[in-house]
Amino acid sequence: MFPALREWGATGLLLEWEDTFPYTRELLSVGSNGPSSSSGAYSGEEARQLLQLAGDSGLAVVPLVQTFGHLEFVLKHDEWRVLREVEAYPSSMCPSHPRALPLVMSLIKQIVEFHPDIQYLHIGADEVS
Repeated sequence: MFPALREWGATGLLLEWEDTFPYTRELLSVGSNGPSSSSGAYSGEEARQLLQLAGDSGLAVVPLVQTFGHLEFVLKHDEWRVLREVEAYPSSMCPSHPRALPLVMSLIKQIVEFHPDIQYLHIGADEVS
């Protein structure tokens, strides 16, 4: 499909991985390597292959890492529940919580390390008020 997208005029691909990304270390539980991984998640090898196919088709990849909103894929886990802005809703993180910035930095760091050729990073940040 990537060659067709390029032929139709696309120059890039925005990838919002969320819990389909093969996070490791402290984020293992929220990604495709975790115990509650969805069936549509990517292995590390599959994710690298997807990036290679996009590059081979001349498509620039822009990864999207949600930072404070749309964080259900993280905040639904008991380990991260304390970071919710409102306890009953796993959608938004409290930015003033002491663990908020380290979490965001870990999410971004793992995505950036996995995408060595990226020029841009989308941090989400929409719909949070």
